[in-house]
Amino acid sequence: MSVTEKYRALIDMAHRHGVRDFSASEVDGVLTLSGSTTAEVKQKLLDAWQIIDPSLSAGDLVFAITDDGAGGQTYTVKAGDTLSKIAAQYGTTWQNIYEHNRDTIKNPDLIYPGQVIRIP
Repeated sequence: MSVTEKYRALIDMAHRHGVRDFSASEVDGVLTLSGSTTAEVKQKLLDAWQIIDPSLSAGDLVFAITDDGAGGQTYTVKAGDTLSKIAAQYGTTWQNIYEHNRDTIKNPDLIYPGQVIRIP
């Protein structure tokens, strides 16, 4: 099994939680994960890593995901949600939410349940 496959759950979690500028690259049996996110998401990723490698000593992962200090709120999209509906709940515009989540929302008309977005 490749190191990338070993840490597939961690990679998928980073995508689901919208880690900005996320990158996963494997070289010589070592996987490097990089990007930036909130402290909350970073901790979730670290917790997931510890499930895969309980002692965090396998030496096959470089965890270079930083806390961007943005803090803020995240929102998990539910069935029937639209960016406009979510924006109205938080007193902002769908355009503002879209701009802050361009790394995870490719089309503002296509958001899906379970997707985690940042609320500016």
